[in-house]
Amino acid sequence: MSDRPVITTLPAGGRYSVSTLNSNFQALRNKFDLILGLNGTGGANNTLTGNLNMGGSNILNAGSILDASGNDLVDLAAQAAANAVTTAADVVTTTAKVALTNADVVSTNADVVTTTAKVALTAADVVTTNSATGALANKFTYDNSTSMGDPGTGEFRLNHGTLGSVTAIAFDATSADTGNPDISDFIATWGSSTATIKGHILFRKSGTPATFAIFNVTAAVTDNTGWLQVTVTHNDSNGTFSNGDSFFVHASRSGSDGADGEGAGDLLASNNLSDVAAAATAATNLGLGTGSSPQFTGVNVGHATDTTITRASGGDLNVEGNIVYRAGGTDVPIADGGTGASTVAAAKVALELDPFLGQLTGKALVFGL
Repeated sequence: MSDRPVITTLPAGGRYSVSTLNSNFQALRNKFDLILGLNGTGGANNTLTGNLNMGGSNILNAGSILDASGNDLVDLAAQAAANAVTTAADVVTTTAKVALTNADVVSTNADVVTTTAKVALTAADVVTTNSATGALANKFTYDNSTSMGDPGTGEFRLNHGTLGSVTAIAFDATSADTGNPDISDFIATWGSSTATIKGHILFRKSGTPATFAIFNVTAAVTDNTGWLQVTVTHNDSNGTFSNGDSFFVHASRSGSDGADGEGAGDLLASNNLSDVAAAATAATNLGLGTGSSPQFTGVNVGHATDTTITRASGGDLNVEGNIVYRAGGTDVPIADGGTGASTVAAAKVALELDPFLGQLTGKALVFGL
């Protein structure tokens, strides 16, 4: 509907005025040009130059409602409903483009996800969540003061404004997680390893994961009652930290060193192992010392296989299977250059010398020249 036209009232009993009547009719005609017509206005589509206020009423039986680009708003609304999920369900599985949910578990291919879910499995391009890394990290807020003191509830400080020069970090005993829980006992364990590098601390900026810093923990944590100081060296970082930035802080502790291989940590003789601090002691512990009597099946001399010394029997040795003759041992066979006997008489017999020597008894031997 158009605005009400302005009409000039004719005085009662007076003569009509042509100009007044014409002016009134003109005003009516002008306002008719501004109304919505079932068949359009003047044969053309109705055109609005102001807002259409339905006063809370519905538009019924609309075929299509088009925007300035000719897009059907009804279809766009249906697509938006199909591509967006707003739910308080505990579990959500969706391919929606947009998901707004308080679900505890979310599995989605959405392009944008805003959720307080405890677990989010998604191919989303953007994820905004308060689940953080609940089980993986604690939340802290950055205080840009470089003074080592209590930074305040749920906050932390670095002792230098340049990340690469930081050597100490102050943590409040409470984190910035919901309820500001006291995690001081946990922080105190970050430096309890006996390893040189006792652990690592990772800071990742909330909403901007490309801004991060990793520090090596190099000493025991100092508990100052209400806040704790951690000695660190810079490992890696990217971006800059600004006052009030929210960070997820993940700490990992190194395992303690085992016993070393020297001094009190030497392998013990009681375990039939060596004492590497002294070669002679090590040899003795292994049963190879100068006073030891080790037993070997065979010994190879100068070559891996062709000069193998083995035991033949009690007191006798073989070299490559051939017995080594010794005094008081086995008689040396004639074939090996011996007499094959252990007495003179037996040797004479073995060498067939007895008849010959008997013929020479009492006679002189004459050799002619």
